[in-house]
Amino acid sequence: VAVGENGTLFIADAGSSEVDIYDPQAKRLKRIRQVDKKISFGSPVGIAVSSDGMIIVSDSSLRQVFAIDAKGRSAFILGKNEGLLRPTGVFIKEGKLYVVDTEADQIFVFDLQGKLLLQFGSKGGGQGEFNHPTDLYVDDAGKIYVSDTLNFRIQIFDSTGKILKTIGKLGDGSGQFSRPKGIACDSFGHIYVTDAVFDNFQVFNYDGQFLLSVGQNGEGEGEFWLPAGMTIDKDNFIYIADSYNQRISIYKYVGGN
Repeated sequence: VAVGENGTLFIADAGSSEVDIYDPQAKRLKRIRQVDKKISFGSPVGIAVSSDGMIIVSDSSLRQVFAIDAKGRSAFILGKNEGLLRPTGVFIKEGKLYVVDTEADQIFVFDLQGKLLLQFGSKGGGQGEFNHPTDLYVDDAGKIYVSDTLNFRIQIFDSTGKILKTIGKLGDGSGQFSRPKGIACDSFGHIYVTDAVFDNFQVFNYDGQFLLSVGQNGEGEGEFWLPAGMTIDKDNFIYIADSYNQRISIYKYVGGN
């Protein structure tokens, strides 16, 4: 899930093979099932939107990343020629497109014309290595936060791909992970991570200190069933794709720094 400048929600719905665009003010929903007349979505799993309305969609079954401009036209397509094997999480920051490749165990960085700028990572469990990463977030300082899912941790890199620190490990206690997926930061620098096995999201500070856990398995308010992607807007509203409950859950951070 991604949020546009005016609060519009952009949702990659893999189960329906479509992208949903929901305007909460007008209460209007638009569904997009095709990139263009020749290409239909297969399994869209990641989505991001630029300040000028360009939509980026990663499709894991088609193994491609699609850029659709504000007028609904295909702008560019990234795939095998750019080295992508199975793109998943995507993020846009300061004119750059960041892509997680779960199968390649790498992070790719492109400009918004599709030119490759940076590529880093490899398979493994060491510092700076990945085991099926799924999502990422980039903060205002250019630091890159990656959900290193099957290494059961979050890794943080600088803008050049140099490892800075890791947070978390495998376990069932507070501050530990089983399947970390979505990741985002609020304006106070808190780090939020959804866990698809624990059916919750956990909150950390930048030092890796565990602060809070929210959610449990279920279908009621405050409960999740396989939470996946997430995003946080400028007002610290937290949007979580609650996959098997087929909904977006929205939270508001009300604490201080």
